[in-house]
Amino acid sequence: MFEQKFDQEGHIDDLNNAITAYEDYLKSAPFPIFDRTSCHRELARLYERRFDWGNQIRDLDSAITNYEASRAIRPRLSPWLVWLVWRDRRDKIGNHIGAINHEGTGGLSSGDLLKLASLYERRFAWEDRISDLDNAIKNLKAGIKDLSIHDTQMSNYLSTLARLQEQQFDWDGHLRHIHDAIAMHEIPLKLLSRHDPNKSYHFLEVERLHKRKVEWANYIDDAITKKKASLNLLSNFESERPDQVLELAPLHQQRFDWGDNERSYDVFHLDNAITSQNASLKLLSNSDPEKPIYLFELARLYKRRFHLKSHLIDIGGAIKSQKAAVDLLPAFNQEPNHFLDLARLYMQRFERADFET
Repeated sequence: MFEQKFDQEGHIDDLNNAITAYEDYLKSAPFPIFDRTSCHRELARLYERRFDWGNQIRDLDSAITNYEASRAIRPRLSPWLVWLVWRDRRDKIGNHIGAINHEGTGGLSSGDLLKLASLYERRFAWEDRISDLDNAIKNLKAGIKDLSIHDTQMSNYLSTLARLQEQQFDWDGHLRHIHDAIAMHEIPLKLLSRHDPNKSYHFLEVERLHKRKVEWANYIDDAITKKKASLNLLSNFESERPDQVLELAPLHQQRFDWGDNERSYDVFHLDNAITSQNASLKLLSNSDPEKPIYLFELARLYKRRFHLKSHLIDIGGAIKSQKAAVDLLPAFNQEPNHFLDLARLYMQRFERADFET
């Protein structure tokens, strides 16, 4: 009722009252899960409308929170379902379970996921938080997953996804985001007819992104050359040298990432990244809180080289680095995945050694 009045007359008080009424409804006695999830989604929509009205970031926060709340709700056996079973009403049982599966399992519809992606993107534009950009991409991917590739909006969705992935690259400089963006534009290039006006747009975007790749590679090459030149000028005792060494390994990693598949990787840069990372670690004491981070990164580099070269020595390097990193972390900072990764590395070495004997 309040929302209908707002639609007709545009009174913000009615929108506020609609939101308050829905919030009160959620606080009331328990009711079926599909009502609760629908209520959260409706609240999310109203908060977004109020954000459009007043540009208050807290309303955008509330819109996102309510969408996520609807996803977090899990199903349970309701009295209504028990009654249906008792009355042997199989026709309604199927409908009820279908509602639970959609509403209660956190399985937001494609439309809801696309809306949630849009909300995260809008908040990223306001607050510049990388987590919002990551969530926008995650929900957009999930939203288009079940759509037909021939959906009339698919070209626009893929363009949006590519744009967000390019923004990830602008944020952290990891070239894999450019590769991902190129891949998004290449999908419609393969599917659209020659005469489709969108085809030329996607073609030009692929060309532009490839150009960014080349420019980035040239920039990194120049940065590596200058960094090495400055290192050659510094003695081992100069205070500036440790910082210069620590900055060299990430440059080699980024240059290695320039390739978009294993055949185009220049392993020379991966070798240099590992050498530089080892040199960096020699400059850090075991009490330095940054040392575990460098060790985990070194383990990751060894694993990448193993996948490319299949040399058992790289699995050994990964195990040594991973274990050293875990041992240096205080117990409250150790995560289950740290041990799981270590277990997988040990198994890889065991299976590979067993295969070679």
